[in-house]
Amino acid sequence: MLRTILGALVGREVSQSNRGGGVKGAVIGGLLTRGLSRMGPLGMAASAAYLGKKAYDRHKASRAGVPPRV
Repeated sequence: MLRTILGALVGREVSQSNRGGGVKGAVIGGLLTRGLSRMGPLGMAASAAYLGKKAYDRHKASRAGVPPRV
């Protein structure tokens, strides 16, 4: 279940940054988390760290009044 949630979040970040649509982000997110989950806990931690950094950058940019980088 955790892998599915992380895959959806990573896919959303990818589709927002590429502006290629939701299907492309979903496919990339699914493949990425499938590969990272095969790496074990280290892979899941890497994807969680990526999402955490993106959320932190977005929060920091909103507090500074700067539009977030996409």
